[in-house]
Amino acid sequence: MIILVVSQIMLALVGYDEFCIFIVNFIGKPEKLGVLKAEYFKESNFVLFKIFFIFLIFFSIIFLFSLIKYLDRIKLGVKNAIFKCFSIFTYLKRLERNDLLFLLIIFGLFFTYKLYNLILYPISYDEAVTFLNFTLNGPFVSLSYYPAPNNHIFYSLITNLFYFITSNSFIALRLPSLLIFCVSFFVFFIILHKLFDFKVALISVSLFSILYPVLLYSSQGRGYMLYIFFTIIGTYSSYRIIYEYSNKKYFILWVISMVGGLFVIPSFLYVFVLFCLWITFVLLYEKEYELFYSFFISCILVTIITTLLYLPTIIVSGFGALFSNKYVAMQNRGDILKSLFGLINNYYNYFFYSSFAHIGMFIITFLIISMGYLSLRKKIKRLYLKILIILFILSPIIIIPLHGVIPFARNWSYLSVFITLAFAFILSHVFIYVKLKSFIAFIIAFIISIYGISQFSYRYAEEFKQDYFADNLASYLMNKKFTKFYFNTEYEEVITCYNYKAKRLEYNVDRGHVNSPFALEKDYDAIILSEDTLKSINNQYYLSMKNDYYSLYVKQDSSYLKSIIK
Repeated sequence: MIILVVSQIMLALVGYDEFCIFIVNFIGKPEKLGVLKAEYFKESNFVLFKIFFIFLIFFSIIFLFSLIKYLDRIKLGVKNAIFKCFSIFTYLKRLERNDLLFLLIIFGLFFTYKLYNLILYPISYDEAVTFLNFTLNGPFVSLSYYPAPNNHIFYSLITNLFYFITSNSFIALRLPSLLIFCVSFFVFFIILHKLFDFKVALISVSLFSILYPVLLYSSQGRGYMLYIFFTIIGTYSSYRIIYEYSNKKYFILWVISMVGGLFVIPSFLYVFVLFCLWITFVLLYEKEYELFYSFFISCILVTIITTLLYLPTIIVSGFGALFSNKYVAMQNRGDILKSLFGLINNYYNYFFYSSFAHIGMFIITFLIISMGYLSLRKKIKRLYLKILIILFILSPIIIIPLHGVIPFARNWSYLSVFITLAFAFILSHVFIYVKLKSFIAFIIAFIISIYGISQFSYRYAEEFKQDYFADNLASYLMNKKFTKFYFNTEYEEVITCYNYKAKRLEYNVDRGHVNSPFALEKDYDAIILSEDTLKSINNQYYLSMKNDYYSLYVKQDSSYLKSIIK
């Protein structure tokens, strides 16, 4: 609180230029002053920044008085939270010895494979952008600069912390995702075990772990694994709110999960709204008006906290950066409806592995019909949860026409949780009639895991082929100690810049559009052009490398050519 007040006094006394100088000196990069003023923090935003601090102090005072008033409850809540964290281990220890062994073998299989991916798979384009734009530039930039939806702010802040501790780009980008997967694996297993039994939980958590977005983003430096984790927590807390009316701690857990998810990526708004609709419907239907009031307050709290967290982004980058950038532009709803089946088919296919073009639609249809059938047969206690699962699985069909936006397939990664829950319900019904021993369930889970890993490896190699070529280019340029380049291919430029920055090597890049001419009078070590770009190259450059993505031209008198002559 004292720090905030002192900061406000400083802001009142200093001007825009002095404040910018303070920021670049604070992050240890005085050479970035011009970039800060031009791109990140324009003078027109300085007044808004001051206003933001005033609001921050105001809400901090309210928060401080709340802390004092409810100090005993907060202490108890913190103790319970710590106990819950350790209770994961306690819960697992209560499993039968063989069951725990089976679970750890499945987890070890996935952990080993993901660790292999983390170390050996090349950095992707989006990871490189995350590092260059946010991880490398510190938490202030991560909080405020939003050039595109690939700034998953919460995850970017985590990478800032890991990079500060380790100074290693690979660890900073990818290790958080792996750790989040580890927590998600065991938390989701425990939830499934509480809802069903060990056999269903083991097979289901294996199915969850092989779904494409889970396998991909548990070893890539993106925020989607964190996105999925908060969906798991949000689902569990929502379920407990409905079935344990008197327990208010799940409201706190729900608020934390919603704020966390929204702070990772704005498209978590889909998840938030769907949970709100479902909980509101159930509470009003059950005439739990007092509980509905508590839930309504929780929704307001989520809105206020999330808005405060995004204020630096709104002030510096503008509100439009979040909701009206070119990647989330509104489209004609008539055109969307015409192509809706193809879009939905592609979205559902995203989760599964098959050459069959409609495998995703086939599996989802099977899940929906099965869940509808089970909803008519089973007890009313689980009916609300089944409705929630069906609502979420069908959410792309509902949201796309209403929103008028066509999101990337990865924005539906939260469906991994509900696809898994649907499979778990079906398995639990099957196992009523088919009795399985834990060992057989383990064998099934193991086969599922091996199948998913093998299919993922093939799909990854196909979908991220350009990353391999770009990484090879960067390695080639670094090995030859080239430092001056011209690019008109953004993809290769970003990954090359990442590799040079990660190894703290000096370089100089000129860039241009695919069809723009480059200045041959400049002295480049290498020129990298798009494969579909036809240009007349000066005789002082020769074609050194060519593939489907780029052509590399190397200067004739470069150190590389001299080494060949020698």
